[in-house]
Amino acid sequence: MVYGLGSAVGAIVIALVALFRHRWVSAGVRRRVAAVFEPGVIRFRSLQTGRLGDYAAWFTLGVAALGGLFALAVR
Repeated sequence: MVYGLGSAVGAIVIALVALFRHRWVSAGVRRRVAAVFEPGVIRFRSLQTGRLGDYAAWFTLGVAALGGLFALAVR
């Protein structure tokens, strides 16, 4: 029961942050965070061209990563 309650509270907190982050975080902080992560995001987006093969490759990578995490958790 505690895990379920914790998950529900966590989901609500994440939803509230996603909905109202512009009210809680100043523009200066958003610019500094964007400046830190922008080069990585640009490089990551360059890997996706929008072709069907890219979607299949990223899907396969995601499934493999989740499978690996699951295997570590079960072990």
